[in-house]
Amino acid sequence: MHRHPPGGSCAPAAVFHRCRLLRGPHSLVFGEILTFYVRDDLYGPQTGRIDIHRLQPVGRLAGEMYTHVHDLFELKRPDPTCAG
Repeated sequence: MHRHPPGGSCAPAAVFHRCRLLRGPHSLVFGEILTFYVRDDLYGPQTGRIDIHRLQPVGRLAGEMYTHVHDLFELKRPDPTCAG
């Protein structure tokens, strides 16, 4: 993890990434993440994960609509070897 983002970022952000724009067919757009930055107090070096409770993320819905993330829950992925 980098301790401080390089110059050129538009605002001090808790988490952000720099990416390279890749275009797919029609209007499909991909971005290849080149570097990922996480503020030190949000990153757990023991787990290698971002503390979502401290981050208090905001989600984009559509157009100019956003939402605050209040209800967090964990959903275990199914066992890929399970036949049912």
